[in-house]
Amino acid sequence: SPNKSLEGAAFGLAAGSLASWLYFGLIAPACFQIEPVTILRSLGYGLALSVAGVAGDLLESLFKRDAGEKDSSRWLPGLGGILDTVDSILLAIPVAYLLCVLNWTGGG
Repeated sequence: SPNKSLEGAAFGLAAGSLASWLYFGLIAPACFQIEPVTILRSLGYGLALSVAGVAGDLLESLFKRDAGEKDSSRWLPGLGGILDTVDSILLAIPVAYLLCVLNWTGGG
């Protein structure tokens, strides 16, 4: 249902942002003795990765739909194929790298 998908996406974006804030604001400073990242930067980082993950998932679904296939492979057929297990990180990794190159979270 479209409403469930929108609610799931909104919750995922919020959860990704919250997880990023918890990591960069609390966990990383305590474990690695680094300066905490500002709230806006940590939330923005999590939001950017979450948006990239959703975009990766939607892009992979578009590819499957254009190909007329339900699953991307025969491996893990109940989950949509092996590509469905990594589609989100395929776009999130370059975004994380770009934000790292731009020194988004500090720590030079």
